[in-house]
Amino acid sequence: MKRIDDKIKEIEKRDKANRILYIGFVVLISIFMIFAFRTSKKIKSQGNTIDEQGQTIQAQLATEKILSQQLKDSIALLNKSLKPKQYWAQIENDKSVESYIDYITNEWGIDKPQENMIKAFETLHSDDLNVEQVGWLYIGSINNAGEFRDSKNRTTIVLPKNQGIRAPNKNDILKLTYRSEMNTYTKASHKNRFRTGKGWRPGTKAVVVDSYKDPGSTDYFIKIKYY
Repeated sequence: MKRIDDKIKEIEKRDKANRILYIGFVVLISIFMIFAFRTSKKIKSQGNTIDEQGQTIQAQLATEKILSQQLKDSIALLNKSLKPKQYWAQIENDKSVESYIDYITNEWGIDKPQENMIKAFETLHSDDLNVEQVGWLYIGSINNAGEFRDSKNRTTIVLPKNQGIRAPNKNDILKLTYRSEMNTYTKASHKNRFRTGKGWRPGTKAVVVDSYKDPGSTDYFIKIKYY
């Protein structure tokens, strides 16, 4: 009888252990299923985000392609509608700093005879232009070794091309890359000076008509005509 009781107890003990293992197995499966569900949901969400970003990029590329084509069409139309003589006549008729600078710097494919380019620079240096803005501007410093430095990166030399970092000189065409408008003054100095009127606007161009290096310091000034 005792042996039977012992056998029953052993069976119950094994049954209890099996139930514990079974419960543990069920818990592990449940945890795995929850993890799999959350991972699947996250992947799906990321997939939707990627799809949306992809669609946005495609839309931007399509827009840029349209704008690029419109620009090409405009240039082609301009090339067809304006002959070199007509184009130059229009510039002379405008008599503005902006028109002459645009003529000198544009790359539209319209022929620009050398004599017109020379006259354009001569006109920019003359007093024959309408509504011109002209004044002195502090542009940076030149040390004893002759090295130019502009800590604020105020301008970029548009013409001549590929100049790197150097002091702007007479006849250079500059573009204002500084984030805000820059005032010009009646003299190349930080003292006893007066503003000349409207400032030079960001993104617009100017021609250098004179320059001045202060002999008592490293200060370097340029006189510009702008619009």
